[in-house]
Amino acid sequence: MYATAIALWAAFLVVAVYYTRRDRNPRMRPLAAYLIFVTVFTVASFVLFAAIIIVLGTLGQEHALDSPIAAVVVLFVMFVPAFFIARWQIRKPPPPPVQP
Repeated sequence: MYATAIALWAAFLVVAVYYTRRDRNPRMRPLAAYLIFVTVFTVASFVLFAAIIIVLGTLGQEHALDSPIAAVVVLFVMFVPAFFIARWQIRKPPPPPVQP
């Protein structure tokens, strides 16, 4: 199970390189766009997953994720908003340089 998760995460990191190079703001450097995308996506998906688990635990429905369909729905609810938030961040123009 963990090996599958690590393999999927590694595949995501590779695909994110090509996605951010194509979809970033032209004034943003490619490495900066990649790091912003991966970081924001990771944090947003973790926060959403934690919120879902906390809500299910509060309602006493921890076993709700035993169903494959429910697990896919949770992944969809978790990853889609995280992707759009991360995409929004790399499309924003970078802030102006700080003048000393």
